[in-house]
Amino acid sequence: MPEANASSRLRLVGGPRRPAAFHEALAAEEGLRKAKGERTRVRLMASGCELLQTTNVDSLMISRVSSQAGVAKGAFYIYFDSRSAFLEELCREYVAYEMSTFPELDPDMDAYEMVRTIVAWYADVFRKNSGMIRCLVRMTDVEETFAELWNRRNREIADRIVSFLVSFLGIDAKDRGPLRELVLPEGGAENERGVINYYLSQPGMSEALFEPGAAFHYSDTAFVLLALLVERATGESYHANLRNRIIEPCGLGDTYLAYRDDPPLGPRRQPESDVHARGTAVLSSGGNLSFDWGGGGLVTTAGDLLRFLRALMDRKLYGSNRTLRDMTAWQQPPGLSPRRTDVGLGLFRTGYPAGELWGHSGAWGAKMDHDRAAGIHFAGTVNRTGAAADWHHPLIAAVAEHIR
Repeated sequence: MPEANASSRLRLVGGPRRPAAFHEALAAEEGLRKAKGERTRVRLMASGCELLQTTNVDSLMISRVSSQAGVAKGAFYIYFDSRSAFLEELCREYVAYEMSTFPELDPDMDAYEMVRTIVAWYADVFRKNSGMIRCLVRMTDVEETFAELWNRRNREIADRIVSFLVSFLGIDAKDRGPLRELVLPEGGAENERGVINYYLSQPGMSEALFEPGAAFHYSDTAFVLLALLVERATGESYHANLRNRIIEPCGLGDTYLAYRDDPPLGPRRQPESDVHARGTAVLSSGGNLSFDWGGGGLVTTAGDLLRFLRALMDRKLYGSNRTLRDMTAWQQPPGLSPRRTDVGLGLFRTGYPAGELWGHSGAWGAKMDHDRAAGIHFAGTVNRTGAAADWHHPLIAAVAEHIR
């Protein structure tokens, strides 16, 4: 089906920073059309778009689209040759509309604000148009036309981000290739939906928990994404990066990524301690924790964890003194669990009876904390879920009192 002509293209409704839901933009567009036939065509598209918010595209019936639009089913085919042609035009118009709402990025933004602006835009777009995105992602498995449209949409988003980064980072425009490859790889990978879009397209994932910046909800997703970015940026596996950048430089002889024998421990490798959830010994009962991966899938000892913590806090893990400062540029989003007062990059600041701690926790009761004022480093675990979040605080406080 040929692309719609210029006269049928939608106008921007709602402004680039606060995009309206696409079906609302279509409804507004209907009122701008003078010819009755054009108004009916747009109304049918608005009806289909609204139904997709609650209906899987595989179950979307032309009869329902027509009925909701107040149009006889037979009249539908005056405006569209087939159901497939209808969905194709609807998706084309959606992608054009989505791109018209891409936020304007100010070169004076800092890196955090730039990333936050793009993520907030994408979250807003998805929350308001989840039905259209699910439809488009699903149809990439059905017809090549939709896969090409989806890839073109992703390329355009990548190109806009790269254009801003070229200016922001002061990169010569002719050297933008490697940067674009990092944002969106060329070749076969471009034809994949991507893990995030895959999960977002599943039933029950149509609504965000809250507006970006309105609250705080911990998730391993960000760390899994970070591991993927590390692999893409370095061209090496995540576990190879751990070995070369952290494990070997810090002398962590008893640490490795679970389900990977790299680095090999040989006879030093001991059976992993079991972890318990709701009274069940997870590993010995056949449980598999490989899903942790970049979200915390390391096997280690308290001694190795202390060595890592000291290297981190003593600035021995990175080349710039600015790194730890950036990691501890504390933010205070609403919704942090009690005692945690701030969140940084991979670190929390937590109040405890003897002062404050910088560190992180694990799902199985693992703790890694540093009292900077007292010079205390702590690492340990109880290997089970449901343990009190502050189980280790009295131990550190007792040591702090002794020191002082």
